[in-house]
Amino acid sequence: MHAPAVVALCAALAEAGFAAAAVDLPLQGERASRKLSARLAACVARPERAGVDLLLWQEFLRQAEHDLAAAADALATRRELDLTRVACLGFEPGAEAAAALATRDTRVRAFRRVEEGEAPAPILRFLRERPCGAA
Repeated sequence: MHAPAVVALCAALAEAGFAAAAVDLPLQGERASRKLSARLAACVARPERAGVDLLLWQEFLRQAEHDLAAAADALATRRELDLTRVACLGFEPGAEAAAALATRDTRVRAFRRVEEGEAPAPILRFLRERPCGAA
């Protein structure tokens, strides 16, 4: 089950005419692990702690970027979508993985970190102002 903020953002994107895919990244949502998810959250909350769980953080980023690329692959099979207008939005801790994907995958035309509690309006404005925006 996706976090309410993710569901609300996807609904706002769909209402504005954007296609949206919400991906449960490793240790998030239905893929959560009581022990490892808490350790990952600690790395995000206190970046100075990331060195303690560096291998966990690196593996999360590797798997998360792979999962996001797989989602982009799945979207690429949808003929009704304009694949020249793909953006990747990321909530913590997935924002780092989304940023990494955006730098490596030429299909991703824009990236934006979404802050906790952020309203959809500035996100929609950002998307409309980028090459991925409404035609």
